This record gives sequence, C-alpha cells and structure tokens, in this order.
Amino acid sequence: MTEIYKKYRNIMLAVVDFCIGIAVYLFVSRFWTSSYSIPENIFIFQVLTYSILLVVCLFFFKIYKKSFEYSEYDGIFYLISVSFVANAIYYFLSFLPIFQSYHIKYYILLFFVSTFALVGYRIVFKFYKDILVALSKTPGKNTLIIGAGESAEIIYSYLKKSNPNNYKISGFVDDDEEKINSKLFKLPVYGPINNLKTFVDANDIKAVIIAIPSLLNEKRREILNICSELDIEIKTLPTLSDIEEGASVSSMRSIDINDLLMRNSIRFDIDSVSKYIKDKVVMVTGGGGSIGSELVRQVIKFEPKSVIIVDIYENNAYDIQMELIRKYKDSIDLHIEIASVRDMEKMDKIFSLYNPDVIFHAAAHKHVPLMETNPEEAVKNNIFGTFNTAKLALKYNCDKFILISTDKAVNPTNVMGATKRVCELIVQYMGATSEKTKFAAVRFGNVLGSNGSVIPVFKAQIENGGPVTVTHPDIIRYFMTIPEAANLVLQAGSLANDGEVFILDMGEPVKIYDLAKKLISLYGYVPEKDIEIRFTGLRPGEKLYEELLLAEEGITETNEKKIFVGKLADFDHDEFLASLDEIKKAADHNDKTAILDILKKIVPNFNH
Repeated sequence: MTEIYKKYRNIMLAVVDFCIGIAVYLFVSRFWTSSYSIPENIFIFQVLTYSILLVVCLFFFKIYKKSFEYSEYDGIFYLISVSFVANAIYYFLSFLPIFQSYHIKYYILLFFVSTFALVGYRIVFKFYKDILVALSKTPGKNTLIIGAGESAEIIYSYLKKSNPNNYKISGFVDDDEEKINSKLFKLPVYGPINNLKTFVDANDIKAVIIAIPSLLNEKRREILNICSELDIEIKTLPTLSDIEEGASVSSMRSIDINDLLMRNSIRFDIDSVSKYIKDKVVMVTGGGGSIGSELVRQVIKFEPKSVIIVDIYENNAYDIQMELIRKYKDSIDLHIEIASVRDMEKMDKIFSLYNPDVIFHAAAHKHVPLMETNPEEAVKNNIFGTFNTAKLALKYNCDKFILISTDKAVNPTNVMGATKRVCELIVQYMGATSEKTKFAAVRFGNVLGSNGSVIPVFKAQIENGGPVTVTHPDIIRYFMTIPEAANLVLQAGSLANDGEVFILDMGEPVKIYDLAKKLISLYGYVPEKDIEIRFTGLRPGEKLYEELLLAEEGITETNEKKIFVGKLADFDHDEFLASLDEIKKAADHNDKTAILDILKKIVPNFNH
C-alpha cells in the first residue's frame, strides 16, 4: 500500500483536492444560493470549473511536490496563498455571462471554507503519520553532536523532523570556551573535544555525529582518531569542499578510512592546466581504471575538444562511458577505443583517427605478485606499451605525453617497479630527443581505493569475518586519494618540458598494521579480539618501506607547492635502445631468466 501511495501520490492528492473543491462549493452554495433560481446545467458547470481551477493552481504552484510531512508554518502559509489565488481567479471568472454571479461575501466565504479544508486534511494526515511513527519508534541511540555551531543546529533540526536511525541527541561537544557549559536547544554543550571519552562514558553514548564542515584536515583526522578508539557509531557531515561541490549540510555518512588518512588538499593552478587542455583532444590510456577514469573526470571539467578513452578491459571502459553520458548527456565529445597499448598497428590507427594533443598514459600492469611470476607480460605491457604510445605521440606531433609512474620504480625490488623505472627512462629519452612533444612522468605512492590497493582487500577480509592479513608489523606506505593523484598528473602536464619525473610531497607514511586496526574499528569490531590480524611475511619483491627518490636524483622545487621535480642522471641513449631490443626479444620468447638479467642491466639498482 505504501509503495502504491508513493508511486501515485500526486494523482491521489489531486483527486482528493478535486473532491474537496466540489464538496466545499456544494456546502457554501446550499446556505447562500437557496433563494436563487440557478439552472442546473450552469450550477454543475460552476462546480466543476471551481474544482478544476483549484487543482490546476495547486499543480502550477507545485504544492504536490512539497511534502507536508516535515512542513512548518511556511508550508501552510504557502498553501493559503495558492488557495487565495485560485479563489481570486474564480471571482473574476464569475463576471463572465456564462456564470451566475453572487455577492462578494459569497466568494470570501468560499475562500475561507476551501482553505480550511485543504489545509485541515493535510494537517490531520501529518498528525496521523506522526502518531504512527511515534508508536513504531524504538528508543533512540544516545548521541552527541561534535560541534555547537550553525551546522550542528541544522543537523539537530533535521533529526528532530526526520530521524530514520533514531538518534536521541544528548548534547553537544565543542572546543569553543564560550560555548562550553552553555545550553543549545536546552541541551548541554560539553568540552573540550579531547575529553570526548569522558562524555561518552558518562552519558552512555552509542553514536557521535561530527558537524563541523570547516575543520582543517589535521583537526578532523584528530577527532576521527579519538572517535575510532571508542566502541560507538560515527557519522560525519560533508566538508566545506564537499558542500561547494553540491553536498547538503544535513546529509550524514559513515566515516571511512579515507577520512582517517585524509591529507590537506593541494590547491593547483587551474589556469595553467586549462591552458593546455581546453579545446584540445585528450587521450587517456587505461582510461577505465581507477586512476585513468578519475583523470577523465577531471579533464572534462577543463572543456577539452574531445576525450578518447583507450582501454583493453571493456567493462571498465563501459562503466566510465555510462557515468559520463548520464552526467553530461551530449555536451561532451567522448570516444571509447577498446585496444591494447601493446598493439602498435591498432594504436597507430587510433592516433591517425583522432590526432590527440595530450596523452595521459595510465595503462599498465600494476599487481606486484602477479608480475613477479609473469615478467614477460610486465615487459610487453608496461615497457613496450609505453614505448609504443610515446613513439606515436612523437610521430603525430602531440603537445604533451604524461606517464603515470610509481614509487616502486625507485630502487626497485620487484619486476613491476623495474619495468616502471624503464618507462621513466623511456620518457627521459623521448624528452631529450623531442623538439615539439613535451614528455614527463609523475611518480607517487599508493592510492586509496585504487584497483588492487590494500583497502579493498582489508574490507573484504573484515566482511568475511577475518583474519586481516598484514605482511609485516613494521611495513609502512605513503597514501594519497585518487582525486589528488589525478590533480597531480594534470598539474605535471602544465610543467612538463623535457622528460622530468615529478614527485609529490606525500606527507607522513602510514603503518599498515595501524591502518588495519583503524579499519576494523570502523566496522564496529575490536582489533585482535573480534577480528584477528595475521602477519604473513613480506611477499616476493615487497619492501618494508617505499622511496620516492633515487640516490642519484636531486630534487628541485617547482612553482607549485608540494610538487617537486627529480634531477635525473644522464645515461647512454644508444646503449639503452640496444637493451630495449634485447629485452623485447626475451619477452617475445617468454624467457623469464633473460628478462630479469636484462632488467638488471638497464636498471642497475634493481635488487630482485
């Protein structure tokens, strides 16, 4: 029954209002027109005209799109205004010859009775629903709102009207000394926030809602870390940047590991990025992957002439295609090419068809353990996929070629990292020999939520009851968000000149063991008690810590804060090309041993 009401709500309300119009007109006419002799056909015409006019006005002023479920006085006054308009229009229509005209007091009475009926049955229905909701409610969870400012007031009012999770607000917590020990909505304001555990224990708190959108990331992370140590439900409101993107202040969500690891957002030079992307043909290889698809989303904001997504995996390419079509409809020129960057002939045809100006090369095999057992595939896809695309960028006089690299390319201990280091050398070589096309590589650490990253693995393990597997208790990694990684790549494009490797200040590294414990806590479990953390030992090619810079590389600041450029050591180009020929032959013959030997020759610091 509820589903039928939701589906046909507007029609049902219109029918009710039409019937109310008829009933009101008959009621008023019975006491007013008894002394009048009105032809029956004219009277019926007047009744129907009045009722239809009433419904048309309610539709026109979008009354049926407004819910009286949560309405206050402004909703009632709006309905009264619409009723006044409808009755005023009917009053002027009554002067037409086809109508029977009455004294103005008749129309005033008609207005009051119809308004009373329209408003009255809606209020009765609202009270009826409120009673049903009150009877069905279970006792609410004692909840503290962190923050006692405007956003806290908004979320409190929202929960008072619509509280699907039954949060019973017990008070507020704030650091502002002027607010501490005061009252807000007759509820106490506690503080400071560092003493949250005390307030939680004293009030038997089961949930907290963080309602301070303007928090700096360090402070937000500090508060979230305090909350994550408590056995309570945690909700947070959007940040200011989320609200700028269109998020509602009243929308709550559960916190996730991104919140606990969040970094201060880096503000990039939008104008410099727009200068080389606007009205240009942009190609993204691996455009269906986690980094590639985010690059496409970011690129579209700068109004390129067209975007070409190249990916061998059609499902990922299809997903980003459908997402962009839903969001942008026909306002973007988007093309999907299912192709492997290893296929030089197919890639040549794609380049000749679209003539891209800018290429972001994200296509690569990235899974470390899989590439350890399949080094020939890492060579074919990573090294020669990059070499093919870079040579085509040169052939077709592209403006920019930006390679997505990794911190695993620094002093590599695994095949994947070694092949990505060779890719960086390809970019350096191409940059030194190219006059028009600008080449660069972008090197960064682990990306939260990307395909194959540790977070999705941990989540799956927790959801299956554990254990959560960590390779080593002391293993650490740098982390960044997918949008941040994409922003870095775009900015590097504006700085690219002659084969540089750009490096982001990744901030403080994170211990993976601590990461596992926090994620378990977010799921409401106690680490080591409810969910076991098991150490499995370092995997082949895995380091305890990642590096972002080679010993022979210096580091130079750029004009962009927190983006640096590595000073790359020179190498013999002829010898390098000869080694590429060697490793290609070894990969074509699937000779794993020869591949490793040649990789060590090309990358002397490859410690496999």
